[in-house]
Amino acid sequence: MEAPGWQIVLAVHAIVERDGQVLMVRNRYEDGPWWSLPGGRLEDHESFADAVGRELHEETGLELVRLGALAYTVHVHVDDRRVQYLSWAFAVDEWRGSAPGGRTRDPEGVVEAVRWFDQDELADLPGWFPDPLPTWLRERRQYHYHYVRQWDALPSRPRYRIAGRP
Repeated sequence: MEAPGWQIVLAVHAIVERDGQVLMVRNRYEDGPWWSLPGGRLEDHESFADAVGRELHEETGLELVRLGALAYTVHVHVDDRRVQYLSWAFAVDEWRGSAPGGRTRDPEGVVEAVRWFDQDELADLPGWFPDPLPTWLRERRQYHYHYVRQWDALPSRPRYRIAGRP
Protein backbone atom coordinates (compact mmCIF):
# COMPACT_ATOMS: atom_id res chain seq x y z
CA MET A 1 0.00 0.00 0.00
CA GLU A 2 1.34 3.45 -0.84
CA ALA A 3 0.38 7.07 -0.23
CA PRO A 4 1.78 9.88 -2.40
CA GLY A 5 5.52 9.81 -1.75
CA TRP A 6 5.14 7.45 1.21
CA GLN A 7 5.21 3.70 1.58
CA ILE A 8 2.78 2.15 4.06
CA VAL A 9 3.63 -1.32 5.36
CA LEU A 10 0.91 -3.41 7.03
CA ALA A 11 2.07 -6.30 9.22
CA VAL A 12 0.89 -8.81 11.84
CA HIS A 13 2.68 -10.53 14.71
CA ALA A 14 1.93 -13.62 16.81
CA ILE A 15 2.37 -13.77 20.59
CA VAL A 16 2.99 -17.46 21.32
CA GLU A 17 3.43 -18.35 24.99
CA ARG A 18 4.53 -21.58 26.68
CA ASP A 19 5.25 -22.10 30.38
CA GLY A 20 5.95 -18.40 31.02
CA GLN A 21 8.08 -18.04 27.89
CA VAL A 22 7.46 -16.22 24.61
CA LEU A 23 8.54 -17.42 21.17
CA MET A 24 10.76 -14.94 19.31
CA VAL A 25 12.55 -14.93 15.96
CA ARG A 26 15.84 -13.21 15.11
CA ASN A 27 15.57 -11.16 11.90
CA ARG A 28 18.45 -10.09 9.69
CA TYR A 29 18.00 -6.75 7.93
CA GLU A 30 20.23 -3.88 6.78
CA ASP A 31 19.75 -2.22 10.19
CA GLY A 32 21.26 -5.32 11.80
CA PRO A 33 19.85 -8.42 13.45
CA TRP A 34 17.12 -8.06 16.05
CA TRP A 35 14.62 -10.27 17.87
CA SER A 36 10.89 -9.88 17.32
CA LEU A 37 7.66 -11.78 17.48
CA PRO A 38 7.01 -14.08 14.51
CA GLY A 39 5.19 -12.12 11.85
CA GLY A 40 5.40 -10.09 8.70
CA ARG A 41 3.55 -8.25 5.96
CA LEU A 42 -0.04 -8.83 5.04
CA GLU A 43 -0.46 -10.09 1.49
CA ASP A 44 -3.15 -8.65 -0.80
CA HIS A 45 -6.67 -9.65 0.26
CA GLU A 46 -5.37 -11.61 3.28
CA SER A 47 -7.21 -11.51 6.61
CA PHE A 48 -5.35 -10.88 9.88
CA ALA A 49 -5.95 -14.49 10.99
CA ASP A 50 -4.71 -15.91 7.68
CA ALA A 51 -1.62 -13.69 7.76
CA VAL A 52 -0.77 -14.63 11.36
CA GLY A 53 -1.17 -18.31 10.53
CA ARG A 54 0.96 -18.08 7.39
CA GLU A 55 3.74 -16.08 9.03
CA LEU A 56 3.79 -18.28 12.13
CA HIS A 57 4.15 -21.39 10.01
CA GLU A 58 6.74 -19.91 7.63
CA GLU A 59 8.97 -18.58 10.40
CA THR A 60 8.59 -21.24 13.10
CA GLY A 61 6.86 -24.29 11.63
CA LEU A 62 4.00 -23.96 14.13
CA GLU A 63 0.39 -24.31 12.97
CA LEU A 64 -2.14 -21.74 14.18
CA VAL A 65 -5.21 -23.49 15.60
CA ARG A 66 -7.00 -20.57 17.27
CA LEU A 67 -6.15 -16.88 17.11
CA GLY A 68 -6.73 -14.92 20.30
CA ALA A 69 -7.51 -11.28 20.92
CA LEU A 70 -5.69 -8.26 19.56
CA ALA A 71 -2.97 -7.42 22.08
CA TYR A 72 -1.65 -4.13 20.72
CA THR A 73 -1.05 -2.08 17.61
CA VAL A 74 2.11 -0.23 16.65
CA HIS A 75 2.52 2.69 14.26
CA VAL A 76 6.14 3.55 13.43
CA HIS A 77 6.60 6.79 11.51
CA VAL A 78 10.02 7.03 9.79
CA ASP A 79 10.33 10.45 8.13
CA ASP A 80 13.81 10.01 6.66
CA ARG A 81 12.69 6.91 4.74
CA ARG A 82 9.18 8.21 4.03
CA VAL A 83 7.63 5.00 5.34
CA GLN A 84 5.03 4.16 7.95
CA TYR A 85 4.77 0.71 9.53
CA LEU A 86 1.41 -0.33 10.96
CA SER A 87 1.33 -3.63 12.79
CA TRP A 88 -1.16 -5.65 14.81
CA ALA A 89 0.04 -8.13 17.46
CA PHE A 90 -2.35 -10.94 18.37
CA ALA A 91 -2.28 -13.45 21.19
CA VAL A 92 -2.26 -17.03 19.94
CA ASP A 93 -4.72 -19.04 22.02
CA GLU A 94 -3.88 -22.44 20.54
CA TRP A 95 -1.15 -23.78 18.29
CA ARG A 96 0.17 -27.15 17.17
CA GLY A 97 3.69 -28.40 16.55
CA SER A 98 7.09 -27.72 18.00
CA ALA A 99 9.24 -24.74 17.17
CA PRO A 100 12.63 -25.62 15.74
CA GLY A 101 15.62 -25.12 17.99
CA GLY A 102 17.78 -22.41 16.51
CA ARG A 103 17.06 -22.77 12.78
CA THR A 104 14.04 -21.55 10.84
CA ARG A 105 12.01 -22.44 7.76
CA ASP A 106 11.54 -18.83 6.61
CA PRO A 107 11.26 -18.87 2.79
CA GLU A 108 12.44 -15.24 2.54
CA GLY A 109 15.64 -16.00 4.43
CA VAL A 110 15.19 -13.07 6.82
CA VAL A 111 14.70 -15.10 10.00
CA GLU A 112 18.00 -16.46 11.31
CA ALA A 113 16.87 -18.19 14.50
CA VAL A 114 13.87 -19.15 16.63
CA ARG A 115 14.02 -19.24 20.42
CA TRP A 116 11.83 -19.26 23.54
CA PHE A 117 12.59 -16.38 25.95
CA ASP A 118 11.63 -15.90 29.57
CA GLN A 119 9.49 -12.80 29.98
CA ASP A 120 12.14 -11.03 32.06
CA GLU A 121 14.65 -11.34 29.18
CA LEU A 122 12.47 -9.52 26.64
CA ALA A 123 13.12 -5.92 27.73
CA ASP A 124 16.87 -6.33 27.12
CA LEU A 125 16.63 -7.75 23.59
CA PRO A 126 17.98 -5.53 20.82
CA GLY A 127 15.11 -4.43 18.63
CA TRP A 128 14.33 -2.11 15.78
CA PHE A 129 12.13 0.05 18.02
CA PRO A 130 11.06 -0.22 21.67
CA ASP A 131 8.79 -3.26 21.70
CA PRO A 132 5.60 -2.93 23.77
CA LEU A 133 5.50 -6.71 24.34
CA PRO A 134 6.89 -6.65 27.93
CA THR A 135 4.25 -4.06 28.90
CA TRP A 136 1.45 -6.11 27.34
CA LEU A 137 2.62 -9.32 29.03
CA ARG A 138 2.67 -7.54 32.39
CA GLU A 139 -0.63 -5.63 32.09
CA ARG A 140 -2.65 -7.66 29.51
CA ARG A 141 -4.31 -4.45 28.31
CA GLN A 142 -4.83 -3.47 24.71
CA TYR A 143 -2.75 -0.47 23.63
CA HIS A 144 -1.89 1.52 20.53
CA TYR A 145 1.72 2.71 20.33
CA HIS A 146 2.96 5.46 17.98
CA TYR A 147 6.71 5.84 17.55
CA VAL A 148 8.49 8.61 15.68
CA ARG A 149 12.05 7.93 14.59
CA GLN A 150 14.66 10.48 15.67
CA TRP A 151 18.38 10.46 14.91
CA ASP A 152 21.18 10.54 17.43
CA ALA A 153 24.51 12.13 16.58
CA LEU A 154 25.41 9.13 14.42
CA PRO A 155 23.02 8.59 11.48
CA SER A 156 23.42 4.82 11.79
CA ARG A 157 22.00 4.88 15.35
CA PRO A 158 18.36 5.91 15.23
CA ARG A 159 16.35 6.26 18.39
CA TYR A 160 12.61 6.40 18.80
CA ARG A 161 10.42 8.44 21.05
CA ILE A 162 6.99 7.26 21.94
CA ALA A 163 4.54 9.74 20.48
CA GLY A 164 1.38 8.25 21.91
CA ARG A 165 0.01 5.58 24.19
CA PRO A 166 -3.37 5.58 25.95
